[in-house]
Amino acid sequence: MASGKNTADVRALAEELHQRGDGPRAAILYRRVLSTPGLTADLNGWTRYLLADALRMAEDYESAQREIAEAKRGASGKAGEQLIERLGVLDLDESVRFYKDVLGLVETGRDAAGRVYFKCWDERDHNSYVIREADRAGLDFLGWRVLDKATLDKLDADLQAYGIATERIPAGEMLETGERVRFTLPSGHVMELYAEKTKVGNGIPLINPAPWSKARDNGIAPTRFDHTLLYG
Repeated sequence: MASGKNTADVRALAEELHQRGDGPRAAILYRRVLSTPGLTADLNGWTRYLLADALRMAEDYESAQREIAEAKRGASGKAGEQLIERLGVLDLDESVRFYKDVLGLVETGRDAAGRVYFKCWDERDHNSYVIREADRAGLDFLGWRVLDKATLDKLDADLQAYGIATERIPAGEMLETGERVRFTLPSGHVMELYAEKTKVGNGIPLINPAPWSKARDNGIAPTRFDHTLLYG
């Protein structure tokens, strides 16, 4: 088992062996990294993808597929990892131009209600940022992904038990998004929880991925939205 003190050194050596094409020895070291207590979810997932590629080099294709599947499960199961923001804007066309050409978001769809959907270039979910034309600019709601449908139901019940009114928004009301639970904070901010959203990927293969996709070269191009700050 690797300790937190030497995990970075083990990982660096694993990556060096990986780059030299020594998949078998790199795989051994990646597994040592994965045995480190308290490894963050992001580092765990990325190390599993590297391990999968090292196993591919070692021609252990069955194990490589297992590691990819495990990494995918970890990515889809992290509660709160994916943030949705939906905003009202005064000029839809100008806002679309700003979010695509200046901020560098990727447009993923439009719906019959006139809403435009975006995601960051490295996000896997269909959308994380949605805008609509409105008479007044502002935030409609913030949404957070939870582990699964059972967790969504439990959190809905917990909110109601605490005395907070909730509303169920049916699946499909927003593009590629499952059922949502809506509630309002004492501050007046509207929050939503959801468990399901269509995965569209980031345009980069899981094995031997490039550092970034072509979408990274457009505008500011943030990697992802995963936190926010609210005031009063």
